[in-house]
Amino acid sequence: HSHKENALYLISGQWSGVSTIIKKDSQVSHQFYDSSETPTEHLLVKPIEEQHPLESRRAWKDVAEAIRQGNISMIKKTKEELENKQRALREQERVKGVEWQRRWFKQVDYMNENTSNDVEKASEDDAFRKLASKLQLSVKNVPSGTLIGGKDDKKDVSTALHWRFDKNLWMRENEITI
Repeated sequence: HSHKENALYLISGQWSGVSTIIKKDSQVSHQFYDSSETPTEHLLVKPIEEQHPLESRRAWKDVAEAIRQGNISMIKKTKEELENKQRALREQERVKGVEWQRRWFKQVDYMNENTSNDVEKASEDDAFRKLASKLQLSVKNVPSGTLIGGKDDKKDVSTALHWRFDKNLWMRENEITI
């Protein structure tokens, strides 16, 4: 990794095994995480036939089955079919002037340049702004995780608004149940 020389700590290992942490300029590593010490949380998912057609497991079921079979040509075919269906949906929305509705997220404009009513303006004491400042990340409307001075940060114009989970939208959900 090109930023190792600037790192204060180095964490290595596997999320499904043991990870260690070592402080810069130290020869001693310490255990950071051991997955065997954390009880496994099993994901509860509705049966595929009860899922909304656009829920990930249902939408990607043919691709997943092709992967399980190890059938490379079927993986490619089913993945392309799914992606093309999604592109066609986006094109239909564009033609109709319909913007895709985010179900549980709100768009946030950290540049405070967007005048749309459905875009939230970020306050100066916004938690993301504070965290981004500490991590030297851009708060421009660029992809999350863009470093200050990075190629996307240097662009004059960007339309990549951020998304923020809205718990109230999730709590009011009535179509998808777990």
